[in-house]
Amino acid sequence: MKSIGQKWSIIAIVAVVVLISGLVVRQLFFRPLLPQPVAQITMQVNPALQLSLDQENRVIGVAGLDERGKALLPQIAAQNMGLEQTLLKITDVVMEAGFLTPGTKIRLVLHSPEDREIEILPDIATLAQQTITARLVELNIQIEVTSHVINAEMYKMITEKGWLPRDYEDLLEEYEDLIEAGVSHDIMAAIIRFGEEIGIEPELLLEELSTLVAAVIDMVEAGIPEVTALEMLKIAMETDLSLEETTTIVAGVIDMHEAGIASGHILAFLNLHQGIEVLGVKREIFLEEFSTLVAGMIDMREAGITEATALETTRIAMGIDPTLEELSTIIAEMIDLVEANISEAEALDKIRGFIIEEAEDVNDVNDVEEGQVENEVDVNDVEEGQVEEVNGVNDVEEGQVEEVNVEEGQPEQE
Repeated sequence: MKSIGQKWSIIAIVAVVVLISGLVVRQLFFRPLLPQPVAQITMQVNPALQLSLDQENRVIGVAGLDERGKALLPQIAAQNMGLEQTLLKITDVVMEAGFLTPGTKIRLVLHSPEDREIEILPDIATLAQQTITARLVELNIQIEVTSHVINAEMYKMITEKGWLPRDYEDLLEEYEDLIEAGVSHDIMAAIIRFGEEIGIEPELLLEELSTLVAAVIDMVEAGIPEVTALEMLKIAMETDLSLEETTTIVAGVIDMHEAGIASGHILAFLNLHQGIEVLGVKREIFLEEFSTLVAGMIDMREAGITEATALETTRIAMGIDPTLEELSTIIAEMIDLVEANISEAEALDKIRGFIIEEAEDVNDVNDVEEGQVENEVDVNDVEEGQVEEVNGVNDVEEGQVEEVNVEEGQPEQE
């Protein structure tokens, strides 16, 4: 039988084990989370630095983005300092290092990871710019300070290219102009994401960003919902990876929308580009004749033909004539049939049959022409025979002449 002391020893051991187990579990599963940045500031003078901020505008991390920036980190040591205090310190350190020379420019670019707190960034940008400018005034240094806010998608693309603010300054100004014009960060983020998904070169995408944004704005102003407009733009970008015909495609979209063609059918029309190779239509021809294709859709719609039938007619016409030279003729034939009170289904059958007959007629003409060639050969043969016959006649006539000469010589025999 165990003594009371032994029982207490066992209880104590169990308690210690439970306590240690609890501490281990807490350490593994309930360790305090590291503060997550709600905003990041990329600061470029000549060295480039990045500051990470928490919700209280405290600096929770400083990183060097180039060799000079990394060399300055020991002198900054700004962990858990306020933003203003950190910026003042960085300005002093950069000045003492001799980087604030005439002609230098301080660029500040702000973004929020995953755009979680992007709405607070303009205020932070203003505070940062004013703080640094005030310090420069105190130091009697005349240097321009600029600040820009961009979305997470653009920041990701830029960093993947290895660019620093000085490398994309023109883009920053253009981006800011779009924001001031009322364009949302979401629209620009979506366009950049589309470009990445489709495989458009980042330089080209950034160069054409304002044009792509303007295309979305035009569609929205025409009454197309923003979500649908973005979807239509994505298809337009897929259709022409060079982005040279994007404006033409979007103009066609707006024309069809204003003609009363439903968004779903416009999307289906745009998606015709996915099967053009199967139909034998070259992409450059499809883009070149895009306005003609749009005009055909609108003409059929105005003639009372349903969008579905108009789409099918367009697809049939593309398949029969990959050059698209006879597109208008085929569509005009379809409209004439429907206006003659023939059902759309029958009209489609007649269009198919009409086109097939046309193709057969072409073959018949070719056969006839081949027959004519054969007949010409026969005629040549006959003509050659006629020549032989003529030669025979000549021979006969010569013989007749000889006979006549004999007759003339008969009296002499007598």
